[in-house]
Amino acid sequence: TTKRMNEFKDIGDIKSETANITSFITTYCPDAYWILKFFGKKQRSKHKLVGMCELLRE
Repeated sequence: TTKRMNEFKDIGDIKSETANITSFITTYCPDAYWILKFFGKKQRSKHKLVGMCELLRE
């Protein structure tokens, strides 16, 4: 788990690649929301928590 978290922190290109993209996290995996909320601030990633059915409609 620590190795995976370090890989996530070491990705420097994510800022340029996802600057204008909003990522979706489903309520199926709420733990991912909190991980990205914490580490996403550092990367300035935009993410939105949505329900699985709502995501499928978009």
